[in-house]
Amino acid sequence: MSRSAELLKSIDENLNKMIEEHGIILKTNLPLKDLLKPSSNRTPPNSFMLYCKDHSSVIINRPGENSKTLSQMWDSEPSEKRMVYSALSNLMTIAYKEVYTKLKPWDQSASMPAFCCLNQKAEAKDTQKQ
Repeated sequence: MSRSAELLKSIDENLNKMIEEHGIILKTNLPLKDLLKPSSNRTPPNSFMLYCKDHSSVIINRPGENSKTLSQMWDSEPSEKRMVYSALSNLMTIAYKEVYTKLKPWDQSASMPAFCCLNQKAEAKDTQKQ
C-alpha cells in the first residue's frame, strides 16, 4: 500500500472515530474527502489552511488580495466554526504522524541522510579507536 493510500485510510479512520465518539457534526463547503485530501508534502495543514481550502470559491484571482480577504473572513468567524477546522487539522496531524513515523529517519527529510552519514562516520571512527 502506498503512503498516500495509507494516509487517506488513516484520515478516514480517524475522522469516523472522531464523529462516532464525540458526535461532532462537521459542516464545510467542500466534501470532507476533498477537504482532507493530503498534499504532496509531509506537513499536515493547519486550521487556517484548511479554512482557505474550504473557502477557495471566495478567492478572486488578484495576488495579495486573496490572503487579505481570507484572513479577514477567518478573523470574523465565530470560535465554534474555527474549532471545526482546528479539529480537522488535529485529525490530519494524527494521521500524518501515524503514517510518517513508520519511516526510517533518513526518509523523513532531505537533510537527514547527510546527518545520518555523519553519525555513521563518527561511530566508525569511534569503533576503530577501540
